Amino acid sequence: MGETTAVAHGGNHGSRSWGKPPRPRCLPKTALPPQDRNGAFDP
Repeated sequence: MGETTAVAHGGNHGSRSWGKPPRPRCLPKTALPPQDRNGAFDP
């Protein structure tokens, strides 16, 4: 999943699928709400 995360951060559609902002790498994963992380990691 690590490699996929890097791709998602670089791709707009990728970040969108994860349900994260266009620049999630700027903020740590823990910064996002638990429900957001759950939806992104477990769609």
